[in-house]
Amino acid sequence: MDEVAQQLAPARAGANGAIPAADPAPVGSWSGRSWRQLAVDAAVLFGLAGVAITQPMLDLFGKNPTFFVAGNYGRRQIVAFTLVIGFVPALVVFAVTALPGIASARVGRVLHGIGVGGLAGLFGLLVARTVGIDALLPAALMGTMVGIGVALLEGRIRAARQFLSYMALGNLAFIGLFLGTSPTSELLAGTSYTDAGSVKIPPLDGPVLVVVLDEFPLTSLIGADGQIIEERYPNFAKLAESSTWFRNAASESKTTFVSVPTILTGVRATEDDLPFYRDHPRNYFTLFGSRYPISRYEIVTDLCPPDTCTPPPQQSLREALDDASIVYRHRVLPDDLRDGLPDIDRSWGNFGDEVGGAPSAPETTVATTPSGSADPMARLDEVPASDAGKVGQASALRRQLQLVGADPSINLVHVLLPHHAYVLSPWGPSNTDTWNPNMVPRHADDPGYDFIFRELYALQAMQIGAVDQMIGELMDHLEATGAWDDTT
Repeated sequence: MDEVAQQLAPARAGANGAIPAADPAPVGSWSGRSWRQLAVDAAVLFGLAGVAITQPMLDLFGKNPTFFVAGNYGRRQIVAFTLVIGFVPALVVFAVTALPGIASARVGRVLHGIGVGGLAGLFGLLVARTVGIDALLPAALMGTMVGIGVALLEGRIRAARQFLSYMALGNLAFIGLFLGTSPTSELLAGTSYTDAGSVKIPPLDGPVLVVVLDEFPLTSLIGADGQIIEERYPNFAKLAESSTWFRNAASESKTTFVSVPTILTGVRATEDDLPFYRDHPRNYFTLFGSRYPISRYEIVTDLCPPDTCTPPPQQSLREALDDASIVYRHRVLPDDLRDGLPDIDRSWGNFGDEVGGAPSAPETTVATTPSGSADPMARLDEVPASDAGKVGQASALRRQLQLVGADPSINLVHVLLPHHAYVLSPWGPSNTDTWNPNMVPRHADDPGYDFIFRELYALQAMQIGAVDQMIGELMDHLEATGAWDDTT
């Protein structure tokens, strides 16, 4: 009877839901833990990483394909990005927690519990942000409680451990949904382009130039009388006087990846349209066919036909992952711990450097260099290698405008100016930037509302003044090359 009781004791413990103590090392074990136990450990970590990291990240990036368009990421890079987000965090945690088990099964079990608690704690922080708990102490408390609670449940209750291991299937589902059904998945489709057709246009007498100045409201340029404030912005006033100014025109959308394709196609784009050529085959670049050289600087879009323009340089996978790490910290960390992180509302990528997408080399997507103009590369020696930040964007605008020659050519320059942050002035860059979206009052009756917005208006006015100078330089350049009268 004593032998039978001893044999039934482990089974009874298991029937009560608790995980029995580990048996002596079985055949095929790894320092006292069977391969099956290690596989379950990996599945548990993979499932927790799915809800703590994979789902929130791939859901966010899946809904924002413009990030990948602006960064000029190819299909292989997008797939690699997905696999890294979906697999690597769990693999790293598993390696750190499982490898010490070679020396000690007890140490391995403890470290596994820490890994479970850490991933569950990240999920707790994510939940705290989602429900609006943004203060450091309450968010940290929630993350700690969720982490400890899940670790205890996983370590002591077999059903909980089994459930967490089944969550690994959810992680695979998140990856599959991103690659198969998200808006970003459209970037993975084959490159079958619609025939753009042809339009007969009389030969051009001079260059055609489109300059898109991002986040530039009309009210920032005009005074109470509805006219451009000439004393403050003399070059915009001069341009309006010598041109046809459609004063009441406005962009169709406040979103860059919708408004810019609308400008370049004349057809209203929607939130579902991706800002690249396949979704907008009839556009400014295709209007003129391949008869004229093209010079373009697209900071967010990619609308020039691939058989006409040289593809822009791609960012590396490392850049995408760096951006993803910044986005994840913004998504998970409470307010106090987000201080010092680069802003992610000023661009569509390259967040650490605050520029729209891939750092731009001197713009190169030209069929041929406009004849009759000086060698453009000779003017680029002093240009920074990156167009990051507002100083870099100002350099990019100046550089691209100098490429416009007297001969017929097709030109596009889209820069994130005078888009915030407001750090430029007509007298040079400034270190002053009070634009912090988390600190700006939302309602007119909030304390400091009037003061903050008066200060922001002044800073914006100085940055527009810097852009006004560049417009003056453009007009001087066109007049000097003899292209002013023939330029559209």
